[in-house]
Amino acid sequence: MIPFNQEGLMMANARWMILLVCLIVAPSSRAEDGTMPPGGVLLTPAPKQIRWTDDKLQIGPFPTIRVTSAELAQVGRVLCEEMRRLYGLRPNIVVVTAQSAEAKVTPKNGETECEELEVPSKHDELEDGVIELVMSDSAEGTQQVRELSPWVKWPPPRNPEEGYILTVSREKATVLAATPQGCWYGCLTLLQLMQAVSKEKESTAGEHIETSTNSEANCQGNNEGLGGKMGSSAGMWLPGVCICDWPQLRFRGVHLCIFPNTELAAIRQAILWAARFKCNTVVIEPWASLKSSRHPEIAYTHAYSPEQIRPLIRLGQALHLDMVPMLNSWGHASGMRSRSGEHVVLDRFPQYRSLFEADGWSFRLANPEVYSHLFDRYEELLELFGDVRYFHIGMDEAWGHLGAVKLDLPPEKQPHELAAEHLLKLHQYFADRKIQVLMWHDMLVRRGDPEVGGAGPAGSIPPYNTHLALEKLPRDVIIAAWNYDVVGDWPIPRYFQKKGFRVVVCPWKSRRNTISLVNQAKELDLLGVLATTWDSLDVSLPSVAQAAVLAWEEPDSDLLRIPFDHWLAELRRLPICNLPSLETTLEPIQR
Repeated sequence: MIPFNQEGLMMANARWMILLVCLIVAPSSRAEDGTMPPGGVLLTPAPKQIRWTDDKLQIGPFPTIRVTSAELAQVGRVLCEEMRRLYGLRPNIVVVTAQSAEAKVTPKNGETECEELEVPSKHDELEDGVIELVMSDSAEGTQQVRELSPWVKWPPPRNPEEGYILTVSREKATVLAATPQGCWYGCLTLLQLMQAVSKEKESTAGEHIETSTNSEANCQGNNEGLGGKMGSSAGMWLPGVCICDWPQLRFRGVHLCIFPNTELAAIRQAILWAARFKCNTVVIEPWASLKSSRHPEIAYTHAYSPEQIRPLIRLGQALHLDMVPMLNSWGHASGMRSRSGEHVVLDRFPQYRSLFEADGWSFRLANPEVYSHLFDRYEELLELFGDVRYFHIGMDEAWGHLGAVKLDLPPEKQPHELAAEHLLKLHQYFADRKIQVLMWHDMLVRRGDPEVGGAGPAGSIPPYNTHLALEKLPRDVIIAAWNYDVVGDWPIPRYFQKKGFRVVVCPWKSRRNTISLVNQAKELDLLGVLATTWDSLDVSLPSVAQAAVLAWEEPDSDLLRIPFDHWLAELRRLPICNLPSLETTLEPIQR
């Protein structure tokens, strides 16, 4: 018989072994509290894999951002500016590459830019904290991935170019990714994790300090942002964590309209907002609001110039967003919302009437001059936006709000044939430039079609029957399927998917509508989501964020876990009267 004390010791050892095995092999859980680090900061979007540790990284007033690849220098500059704006820190950037010695990167002098500092010693770096940005295919990145295996899923199983690994230890924080875009997404998560140290309770781990969200206080021109004074005086800290993350859907976008009465600050805020929740695409549609040197008739006298719009495009590029120009190339040819009763061209220049159908709502496809008009405008937009991946040609509601009209058709030409020829001409224009086309879906669906259960919106009606043009449409066109009311199953996306098209779903403003459409996109494994805002940009911002979060997260994610106050708190970090000009980070910093 084993003596009692020896038996007890063996049992205790066995229990410890079982506990150790459980800790090693247990998979990371993505339960609701799994996205809540010490201190109560809710991570949005929720990471796919997350594991907390007892480590804690102190971040002093002058942390170092160590960039280990020249490709990531611009990401480091954006991170530097955001740490200053949001938390009042004064980081400096050190670029270390295999080809060059350690080099300091310091921003240009300016109130909204990081303060110029000398390259710190190793001792200074450790005191104020180090954040490393690493490419996963580098020797250092390969070694770090090897050390984290097999727990981390790397490369990610979906959209690996946008995935990242974020680790925080007592010594440093590291963001590792295959691309600068993925690294930026990791930095966005890191910024969410930062928490202010309380002067009174500086040694208390996990305490969450409330910061002011007063918009008026953030609009005094100091651009310190939330937590700025606390961060600069008492420092920050990061909880120990290992995160491996990637998006569920490839295309996560927002459609923004610039109407003649739109303030550009609102568009800037919306671009920053989209980037905050890891959107990767912004479509910009000017409505009679962008001056044209080739066709001055298409914009009002007090419209914006290309030089005024260009900083917004560069802002999106700095935030690793695909900036997409849009010109509605069939319906909505008035350039204005239908209820305004305005027509930007015909109200002032009736000599251009031949370009439009009788009611002015749609372009007259039978007039060949339409193409020189459209192609001139395309060229101007492409000059403004630069190298683009996509172009949105609109094409919705061609008989639209003003009702069907009698068409001026060539002899023996059917309307659907004219529509098909039109689509093919536009597609060829962009294919020649290696640009992918997006278009709204509704004119390609027959109203009351039993194949889709009579679902809409559907704009093809007799005698036009434009749905017959669908079979001639190249399958590389991306269909933007919009519905702003549906909250259940909607057969339209599945219909186009079965026809061989990539599809993005397009909700608007309603949380229930957003949840329904994005969940359907994940269920069908569609290309993604394009949230719309139309003429209600301010009230649409929460649903834009909700669409982006859902599109990133797992198929079974629950948006209702996120209180509305979370969206409101994040919006207060972007006061419209004091927004950052992060497009400046695209330029190398002068040293």
